[in-house]
Amino acid sequence: ETGTSPRLNQMNTNFLPIALPSLFFEWCCEQMSKSILKELQIAAILVPISTQSTVPQVQKSVRRTEDEDSRRFSHRDRVKAFVHYPREIADKSLQKNFNVQPINLESNYEQTFNLLFCPSENVLISSHEKDLINVWNLEDKSKTTLKNLNAQINRITSINLMNENENPLLIVASDDRCIKIWRNFYANECQVASAWQAFPDSFNIKCNFIVNWQQDSSLMAVGYGNIIKIFDIERELPIQDIPTNTLTAITTIADDKMGSKTIFAGFAGGTIKVFDIRTSLKNSSTNTLQEQETSIVNLQVPRIDYKLVSGSQSGEIKVWDIRTSIPQIYQMQSGLMNSQVVHDQTGFIASGFQNQRIKMINLNGEELSTIKHSDGFLGQGNRFINCLGFHPSKPILAVGSGDSCISLYEAGH
Repeated sequence: ETGTSPRLNQMNTNFLPIALPSLFFEWCCEQMSKSILKELQIAAILVPISTQSTVPQVQKSVRRTEDEDSRRFSHRDRVKAFVHYPREIADKSLQKNFNVQPINLESNYEQTFNLLFCPSENVLISSHEKDLINVWNLEDKSKTTLKNLNAQINRITSINLMNENENPLLIVASDDRCIKIWRNFYANECQVASAWQAFPDSFNIKCNFIVNWQQDSSLMAVGYGNIIKIFDIERELPIQDIPTNTLTAITTIADDKMGSKTIFAGFAGGTIKVFDIRTSLKNSSTNTLQEQETSIVNLQVPRIDYKLVSGSQSGEIKVWDIRTSIPQIYQMQSGLMNSQVVHDQTGFIASGFQNQRIKMINLNGEELSTIKHSDGFLGQGNRFINCLGFHPSKPILAVGSGDSCISLYEAGH
């Protein structure tokens, strides 16, 4: 007979330990402590690369390279080039041709509160009443509707893009201080990648909750009390609280986009404060820029120059030299300002007013165009301008108003 003898089996069992060692418990603890976003990145790497999926990845890589090259342009080259567009757009006659007949997108909802272009997917993102988000394909004007699944009746107050040049994620903030990150938002298979409550102690208090994404994996959030809270997205944890040392509410927030850890905050009282998050909490406010007595509508630092552009409700626009804190002042005689946006590549400043007019100037204060948003068929309806949005690399301006229509204005076409 073949086999081992009972004596040999007995000898082998004498050398076996009573309990086998296992690292399964430690492995489970390690996996549960990891961030969800890291697992999504690993899953994306493990997906087999096909011939069809390689082409979009190459196109995104080209867009990312062009975007990096555009940041190294001089001011003159940026105004001439508008990445992906011919140099003739720099002609002043074309710069003033923003008031052509717009392209209208019908959203079927009452108002549009936020507009955001995605450069890598050629889509426009708009947020509407309650928790509705529309993702527009600008090539065929089709749209995909996304519900943010807000608790109770809460409005979306801010939208941002993470990794905008490749595999973008959509960051959505609502007035209940809830932050959600969506992946595949431009397709029908959109899913929540992460969600958390920024200020758990103020869940039932509504306010203008604003978030601002920095590409170094940090997210700034304001909207409750006199604190600017900074989150680490990879760990999904708050890492720093910056006190504003004022009781006035923050209306807008911006960063310098240069990785210098500088934050600019505009307040309802008309003050602008500069914060350095690398310093201690007591000395984080490095400078205070006195604006006007009216609320600050927008703060933005265009990539073409290290200058801060601010706009107030009174219609006054200031272009600040951040190093000297000396502004250039331009007064827009068009009434109260509702919204403002600055083009990163050219420095064009578009401002929307209550009289349904949009004025566009450059950083030197030269008026480039005046758009009469109420013009067109019948010229009636609720054309109250709620928000503006520039395409990051193309001369396209999106306008959201109090009706269900989103208008796109393009220069030189």
